[in-house]
Amino acid sequence: MKIKPINVVFDSNVPNSLKNATSMAVSQLVNLAGLTYQMSINNYGVWRQEDWQDEQGNLLPFHSVDW
Repeated sequence: MKIKPINVVFDSNVPNSLKNATSMAVSQLVNLAGLTYQMSINNYGVWRQEDWQDEQGNLLPFHSVDW
């Protein structure tokens, strides 16, 4: 059985205390489900591709967590 990873991203306004609590909660849920060795958790933080905005500063679809 192939299990997809959990990808976590945060808005830039999320305080570190909530980022840490969320990351710990996701890890604990995966552990409780017994999937620790079958499922990876990727924390991308405030994810943005290099070209996440156009020339006018507008967000490009699917290029950042902001979109």
